Amino acid sequence: LIEHFGPKRRGFASALVAMAGTTGCLLAMAVSSVCLHPSMPSWGWRLAYLLGFALVFVGFFIRRHVQESPEFLRLQQTAETVASPFLYMIAGYKPALVISFLTALVGGTTAGLMVAFLPVHLQNTAGISVHQALLLQAYSMGCFVLAAPLWGMLTDKIGERRVLQITALFMAVLAVPLFYQFTQPHFSATVIALGILGVLVAGFASPLNGFLTRLFPAKIRFSGVTFAYGLAMALTGGFTPLVMTALIQNFHEPLIPGFYLSFVACIAVFTLSRPIVTRIMHA
Repeated sequence: LIEHFGPKRRGFASALVAMAGTTGCLLAMAVSSVCLHPSMPSWGWRLAYLLGFALVFVGFFIRRHVQESPEFLRLQQTAETVASPFLYMIAGYKPALVISFLTALVGGTTAGLMVAFLPVHLQNTAGISVHQALLLQAYSMGCFVLAAPLWGMLTDKIGERRVLQITALFMAVLAVPLFYQFTQPHFSATVIALGILGVLVAGFASPLNGFLTRLFPAKIRFSGVTFAYGLAMALTGGFTPLVMTALIQNFHEPLIPGFYLSFVACIAVFTLSRPIVTRIMHA
């Protein structure tokens, strides 16, 4: 998608990728709420699986008819593709892999926090019901979806790296105060904090995919982006809820998720400020 849009609209295309994933989460929550509604018959929960099975054909249709990007087609015509792109990437693009991994840690952490951890954390800290927690989670994701295209358009004007630096810096500074609001009895403060969190996370996620594609040439881009991003997402997105729950139980400190997010955001700010990033992006 990013390659098809071209360099002038890379940021907006990248934002669409981020927005699509979060929209999928919202749709899944909507389907679950309908299938598990008390008015539904006892077998209603199976409808979600039927819808999921139908998506197999949608995915097959897309994969069957999608065309390679003009950039990759040019590589094929000039015989510049490599037989083993993964090995080629490991041998010659270690700095790009490290930069991609350290930057993508924020994406994995925020995904784990917003999708898996946040509803339970809100119940424990704000003292609200499961239903309210899920509605607040959907609201925060909605703010993400609405803000993502705007961040994408800004990215096309000032660049992926600058937007990532700005949003990572704001997350580093505001993460603890935002999670502090979840511990307060004022419901409006929680709503405001969740809205800000959704917008900030969208600000980092929107240019992230476009930024990662710029670190690797087209002949190894798929291998480089998927390996670095997938590894970061597995380590942080997969384990963040587990780690946060264990730390809170051991230290009895509800602000630990805020400190954790702030720390990971600081890693991104430091990584993105390195001169080598500029050299790789303009290579």
